[in-house]
Amino acid sequence: MYSAVCTYSDYSLLQSCFRIEDLVALAKAQGYSAIALTDYNNVGGLVSFYHQCRTHQIKPILGGEFTLANVAGLDSLTLLARNEQGYEDLMEIASQPRPLECHALTKFNQGLIALPFFQEIDSAHTSYQQLTAVFGDENVYIPLLMGSSQQREISTALLSIFPKNILIASQKAYYHSAKDKPILQVMQAIADGCEFEQVDIRMFSPLYSSNEFAQQFRTLPWALENLATMVNRCDLELVDRVGLPSLPDSPSLEELAWTGAKKRYPNLDPAVKARLDYELRVISEMGFSDYFIIVADIVGYARSKSIPVGPGRGSAAGSLVAYCLGITDIDPMYHGLVFERFLNKQRQTMPDIDLDFCYMRRGEVLEYVKKRFGSRRVAHIGTYGTFGYRLAVREVGKAFGLTQTDIGRLLANEKRTSNFLPHIQEIVQGLIGLKRHFSTHAAGILICPDSITKYCGVLTQRDTMAVTQMPMESVAQLGLLKIDLLGLRNLTIIQATQEYISKHHPSFSLNRIP
Repeated sequence: MYSAVCTYSDYSLLQSCFRIEDLVALAKAQGYSAIALTDYNNVGGLVSFYHQCRTHQIKPILGGEFTLANVAGLDSLTLLARNEQGYEDLMEIASQPRPLECHALTKFNQGLIALPFFQEIDSAHTSYQQLTAVFGDENVYIPLLMGSSQQREISTALLSIFPKNILIASQKAYYHSAKDKPILQVMQAIADGCEFEQVDIRMFSPLYSSNEFAQQFRTLPWALENLATMVNRCDLELVDRVGLPSLPDSPSLEELAWTGAKKRYPNLDPAVKARLDYELRVISEMGFSDYFIIVADIVGYARSKSIPVGPGRGSAAGSLVAYCLGITDIDPMYHGLVFERFLNKQRQTMPDIDLDFCYMRRGEVLEYVKKRFGSRRVAHIGTYGTFGYRLAVREVGKAFGLTQTDIGRLLANEKRTSNFLPHIQEIVQGLIGLKRHFSTHAAGILICPDSITKYCGVLTQRDTMAVTQMPMESVAQLGLLKIDLLGLRNLTIIQATQEYISKHHPSFSLNRIP
């Protein structure tokens, strides 16, 4: 059984034909016992990759490839996490501005293995020494590639420069088979802003089967053995439930809930007491008390600043605790709403309370959250746009220099096309669903118990909140706290309307309307 190092998914935007689930399933079918994901300047897919590998009973190795500055003959550096410390350092490195300065990596050099893929042989030994000064002699391996004639030529030269014990068998896999090559070529054309025929993808390799991989290194069996040794050194277990941040200066959830209950229900009847006791017990046993305290704190701040807040939406309206904390304004007892639709012990998932704020003042709420928890613990959640049919057609059309008429035929799925267009349709279908671009989720905010970069890489711009490279699904898999803070235009309109009415009817109040 062999290991695949390195592979790339569609998180390497416009550079790979692999969706993560397909990549892992293929690696398992191809006979690999371990696989490393090393997306380019992006660690957004690692958590999903980790869980897919566990599902397919294949060892996950988490890594990334990053652009590098001032290291001769080396444009990028691949890093693999050996352990939990290595994972945290990998997330820190992924969050740094690029290109990375080699000397700056000394802050984050614990628990990592470095793989330099050299393009210039003359400076290889000097560059290797630069890297060992940062990561240590035992943590730098030189990968050998045998996919193309140019790669074989470079590998042959490396064999004469470095000792056997640091040379490992390797590959760089971007696609499945020959039928995917035109898809990859179109993506490169899109990325480079050129036409299909101008793209050269000879340096991009498929994921070879384990037998093909072994055959490439049949004369260098020790390189495969060195690879196995390196893979065995990578032993990382991701924590499924990271935990929630806490507010140390806050009263307990029970104290807050009962205080709120007395305000909501001046005469607490037995049914309300029993329901509140039950909900508090479930919330405590599931470990979500801090979640409710945090949400109540955010809503409480907004109300204290007269920022319009929505009355509550979705299944959260079924929680009496949420009603007593002022998170929602809908009485679940009066309306007969069921708590179990929102939270129950049979479904061990994080509660999900969407909060609506006046869209003009939502920024004030975000600033409060940053100050309350610390800017390094709060981030927007990233999201990835994918190719749909119409976008794929337009992009493929541009890459092939098609006329607007031909693009129109494709969009109309017209049957009477030239022999050329069906080939285009195959490429279009191959693009659909692959990631096209990165953006920011409209409402999702992440709040961590420690610095965000302990758990996931972020993109940081000056004077703005960081954005996670991981999408919402991966954030949830880590067990991190995600809250949707939505800006709702209707709340702004309602507030303005209420203020206008109050000028003529001072006693008017929305709370008096059923």
